[in-house]
Amino acid sequence: MFGTFTTDDGRSSRQASEVAGRLQAIVNRARQVDEHMAGLASDSREQSQDLEQISTTVASLDQVTHGNAATAEQSASAATELSSQADALVHAVTEVPKELSAFLCLCHLESSVLTDGHPWRRQR
Repeated sequence: MFGTFTTDDGRSSRQASEVAGRLQAIVNRARQVDEHMAGLASDSREQSQDLEQISTTVASLDQVTHGNAATAEQSASAATELSSQADALVHAVTEVPKELSAFLCLCHLESSVLTDGHPWRRQR
């Protein structure tokens, strides 16, 4: 049995050389796979970091959106209050001339009564 390994007819040398070549090819291929795996791991880390940044950005946008919604609500409330105050001002402005007119009429009547005693007759 050992004799077949020790006899060198060139054939076993060729087979050993083929085996060595194939083993070297396997080692080279394993190195390539290892390099690809390292690249995939690196890309995976980068993607993870990018996703974390996206998540942080989305959370910030969510906060801004909620802030904008609150501001819009406050603006709507302020607009309603201003509208109410404007209505009150319009009412006051339209009522003042009426009240002033009534006041002037009363003043005129009092002045007529005081000058001649008769509100319908004026002194000449």
